[in-house]
Amino acid sequence: MPFTFNGDWIPSKEQTTEAKGPKGPVKVRLEKRKQTIVTILSNFSLSDSEIKTLASNIKRALGCGGAVKNQTIEIQGNHVEKVQKFLQEKGIKTQCPSKKKP
Repeated sequence: MPFTFNGDWIPSKEQTTEAKGPKGPVKVRLEKRKQTIVTILSNFSLSDSEIKTLASNIKRALGCGGAVKNQTIEIQGNHVEKVQKFLQEKGIKTQCPSKKKP
């Protein structure tokens, strides 16, 4: 319980712990939606404000649009290599799904 008998509020452990970085490498992948291509970045354990700031910095560096939805960053266009390079410069590890050769 977050309250004691004398009425003091005690925050739970879940609220006091903050995530310091990604759970593992950030996953960068492409997704085709109708006739457009979107670069998706996922696997963040950052706060919402930190993800929005990171997305804003990526969009500014690449000169493209995008959005933050459900703890993922969506960048308009095929920018996998550029995003990986940007994140590696910031010290964030990335992982891109391997392409299967026919």
